[in-house]
Amino acid sequence: MFKNIEEIEKKYNLIINKIICDEKIVLSIFNSLEIKEEEYDLNDSNILVIIGLYYLKVKKDNKNAKKYYLMAIEKGKGNANAMNNLGNLYYREKDYKNAKKYFLMSIEKGNEFAMNNLGIIYKIEKDNGNAKKYYLMAIENGSMSAMENIKRIMSEVELYEKLKEMENKNEIIRDEIKRLSRLKIIKDYENKFE
Repeated sequence: MFKNIEEIEKKYNLIINKIICDEKIVLSIFNSLEIKEEEYDLNDSNILVIIGLYYLKVKKDNKNAKKYYLMAIEKGKGNANAMNNLGNLYYREKDYKNAKKYFLMSIEKGNEFAMNNLGIIYKIEKDNGNAKKYYLMAIENGSMSAMENIKRIMSEVELYEKLKEMENKNEIIRDEIKRLSRLKIIKDYENKFE
């Protein structure tokens, strides 16, 4: 029996948005042996997303997870979390065409996780230009994962230049610029222009 959302997040390696998800409902769903639809408001897209997560993580039932994510997208007039989760499900199934479709839909709603996830697909497909584009977009929106991912495809100098352009956007970028500027390669690069 889970006592709080943090236990669920830890066990299933999830991030559950506690602002939009009622903890009692999340606990009720994840502590259930079986989901009884009549117990939940199936017009609430956030509840549908949690039920989808339950089927995906607890029951290992991709078919029902997809069903609830699609319901959440329909009922929630485009629930960005449902779109991103569905994209992830297709990604795990190596159906990159559908994964891209749902990540792009989620990106249109501003979901930084989808931005990073789409970058990952482009990296797998060896399209580093698009991978960089979506990683940078995610970084601008505060994604630490994207910061780590972009380091794998950009040289330190290239990354430093790009982050300098975006410097005023957020603290994550400023911290990374400080770290990079301590590297000898960046010092040498900057000295060329002095």
